Amino acid sequence: KTMAQVATTYQQSLEEYGRRHFRQGRDEGLRQGHRQGRDEGMREGQVALLRQQVLEKFGPEATKALSSVLAGASDSKRTLVAASAVLESATADEFFARLRTL
Repeated sequence: KTMAQVATTYQQSLEEYGRRHFRQGRDEGLRQGHRQGRDEGMREGQVALLRQQVLEKFGPEATKALSSVLAGASDSKRTLVAASAVLESATADEFFARLRTL
């Protein structure tokens, strides 16, 4: 092989390597984005349902308190603990007390 042929083969190999890794990176980014979007959507649905339950059981003041507790929280554990507080509390005052522990 001539030096020009070797250079051409090398260049083609580099280009194929770049295309392959670009595709792999793009595909992984898409998968990760889908997972994050799905997880965020599920959390938003859980919070909306929880707010509705609190509103119906304890009224709008409790819903405001819940919103302030969950504001900026991205962990689902806090949402689950708040959901348990709804089930375990008989009164709004009891619910407020449980929220203060979060």
